[in-house]
Amino acid sequence: MPKARTRYFSMLRQFIGIAAEEIEVPENSTLNDFILSVVKKHEALRNVLFNKEGKLREGFAVAYNAEMIPRTKLNSRRLRDGDEVIILWSIGGG
Repeated sequence: MPKARTRYFSMLRQFIGIAAEEIEVPENSTLNDFILSVVKKHEALRNVLFNKEGKLREGFAVAYNAEMIPRTKLNSRRLRDGDEVIILWSIGGG
């Protein structure tokens, strides 16, 4: 099974108390599957990351190997062993 590395920043780090970890996912897992694996491991993030419909909340973005991934691609982009996935809390302002 592939392992992907993730790092946690700001609010997410505060919720779970760690800065980084590797998460093992089944073969052919997507980025969305990875996010669900993170939430399964850290249940405290469920209401932070997902809205009532179970979709990633607005205000969060996903970086895959240093590339920002559109939400429309989260269910189609497949993970490989050694990939890095970061869930970022986007902060808007002006």
